[in-house]
Amino acid sequence: KALYGNLFEWLLTHINDVMGSCRGATGVDVKRTIGLLDIFGFEAFKRNSLEQLLINFANEKLQQYFNGYIFKMEEAECRAEGVDCPALDFADNAAVMELLEARPSGVLSLINEEVLLPKGSDNNLLSKMTQQHKDHPCFRPATRSSRSASSSARDVLAGGEGFVVLHFAGDVSYETGGFVEKSRDALPSELTVLLAGSTLAQLACLFKGESADGSSGCGNGAAGVGGGGSSVERRGSF
Repeated sequence: KALYGNLFEWLLTHINDVMGSCRGATGVDVKRTIGLLDIFGFEAFKRNSLEQLLINFANEKLQQYFNGYIFKMEEAECRAEGVDCPALDFADNAAVMELLEARPSGVLSLINEEVLLPKGSDNNLLSKMTQQHKDHPCFRPATRSSRSASSSARDVLAGGEGFVVLHFAGDVSYETGGFVEKSRDALPSELTVLLAGSTLAQLACLFKGESADGSSGCGNGAAGVGGGGSSVERRGSF
């Protein structure tokens, strides 16, 4: 994961550099961008964990962006210009986004908080989620399938405790087992040193950090793609 993340940062840096966004470009060149739109693809398996939650959150974020630009902004523009605009009926996911990303009590914030605790656990995390969001319209506790034969299918997990999120695309049950451990993604310092000492120049420079002159050190020589040292520009990231 660390290798992929560092390589991604390096790639963005050099794309920005080559396109001129970090070298004082003027005129038309200033507006040169590359836009990437992920395909909507919610995941809802028999067992869903942290990976599915993050993927589905990303898709909720895309839906929110779509709603904002296609519906809400168009309605606001019509009203501002005095144009008669019929009420638009669309799946507004503002409530589920508030559930997931609100600070300091949203689901993602609670996960990050539990990771920092010396005795953080999945059970404590679920208890806090349930206590905090038991009355939220997009949240519902889930139970073990072996414990509750009367529960609806969407509220029952294949195994383990968890919760249900009412996404705009449908309800998804998540098992919280492993949430805390999966979120502890700090790379051990020994491994960082090992990768920084690799005989593969491109790999080593990704983990050496910035050099004394402020450049990344990865843009020189054959491995470079137009020089180094530019900042990574992210637009609309989530």
